[in-house]
Amino acid sequence: MLNDVVNSLAMVSEKAERDIMSRPPAIRHKTHLLDWKLLFHAYMVV
Repeated sequence: MLNDVVNSLAMVSEKAERDIMSRPPAIRHKTHLLDWKLLFHAYMVV
């Protein structure tokens, strides 16, 4: 229950992106959602 409150507070305090619909989509082969640094940190924490 406490986890939901913390996440929702983070989403509420984030500034809105006004131009989100006018920007072109990201190039798939240049932007990576996962990289080795993130995988390493996730592996070490879990």
